[in-house]
Amino acid sequence: MRSDLAERVFAYVGTPDSGITDIEDALWRRQPQLRAQGLLLPGPRALHRAGLHAVVGKVPPALPATVDPATAWHRMLAAGREWPGSVLLAGEALGVARREQAASVAMAFEGTPLSVVISTRSVPDLAVRAWQRVLKAGGAPTYDGYLRALRANLTPRSLAFWAAHDPLDIARRWGARVRPGDVHVVVSPPGSDDRDTAWPRLSSVLGVDVALPVLDPSPWGLLLGPVEAELLRRVHTAGDYRFRDGDRHRWTRRLLAVGLLASRPAGAIALPPEHREWLDQRTDALLRDIRAGGYRLVGDPADLLVPPDLPSARLVADVTDEEIAELARWTIDRLQETWVHLETHRLPPEVADTEGVEGILDMLEHIRAAESDLLPRPASHRGDSPRLRALLQVLRARASGAGSG
Repeated sequence: MRSDLAERVFAYVGTPDSGITDIEDALWRRQPQLRAQGLLLPGPRALHRAGLHAVVGKVPPALPATVDPATAWHRMLAAGREWPGSVLLAGEALGVARREQAASVAMAFEGTPLSVVISTRSVPDLAVRAWQRVLKAGGAPTYDGYLRALRANLTPRSLAFWAAHDPLDIARRWGARVRPGDVHVVVSPPGSDDRDTAWPRLSSVLGVDVALPVLDPSPWGLLLGPVEAELLRRVHTAGDYRFRDGDRHRWTRRLLAVGLLASRPAGAIALPPEHREWLDQRTDALLRDIRAGGYRLVGDPADLLVPPDLPSARLVADVTDEEIAELARWTIDRLQETWVHLETHRLPPEVADTEGVEGILDMLEHIRAAESDLLPRPASHRGDSPRLRALLQVLRARASGAGSG
């Protein structure tokens, strides 16, 4: 790429859970307006995404047949070969780039100034979002246990969370070939709408004045309330063998976590008090080192501080079994509605809305089987199943009657 023709290259590198994905969606919808103001996203989007993944040695899922991961990076560079304005590379995949991978991006644009843009939130805000992504993906840690793991492994080399979310570490990895003043750490207040906060700050760095489209928030990024999160965790804790394969996300994540539980109004989750001190210390050190490193903080430094809990916030550990049972009933009822909408000729599953986590898993299995044109698989190791207990009682009664006769 004849990068000497470009005025500047911006690498917008995340972090995950900071709103970068929603802003990316909006940026691609505003390509004509951005180009009119001199900012190019070299694309098309699938090629752009594949090219950035190639830099960090990964292949993004669901690529169209027209995109070859092996050539995506060079084709993406060629797409902006003669662009006379600024070039924007936008993707959270770049946030995990190692030093040598970040250096390869800088060398690809050698001769053109490179600016790195890191979006972030307070550590507790990032942590609760990352924890819920783990739950949606099939994990089952408690919130307190997840925070304890973060505290016990505070370096990027010891835990994937810090490697992807620590803005200071990202700045250092990218800063080897970038002046400290060209590393921008853009912060958003906890729980904020990124179109209202992060985007105005980001656009000031990019030098554009474009209103982002009003988009419905992605359901994938919606936070679950404490009861919803705990129910999902218990579903995964059950370890049902029917939802351990690679396709399980279609039902446990897409249907249950995102389609149903995330559709409910989310209550605020309180930060366990025992974690506030170390998070305060971590934040103080982060702000101190950002300033000492000469990096540019875009936004209010107070946005990175550990916020006080909202009055309505609840500890996940305080969720009761009664609340779980009530939400499980609601969930089974919604899953039964989903079954009806499938308009299958199969007999409806005999699942009562009082069967809790087991009933949820059975309904998911029947929906999975109907959508996949397969037979539903039986549950295993269900000695405490309500239906199995009832059946055993009938069999015992019959056996007792036969013996007495």
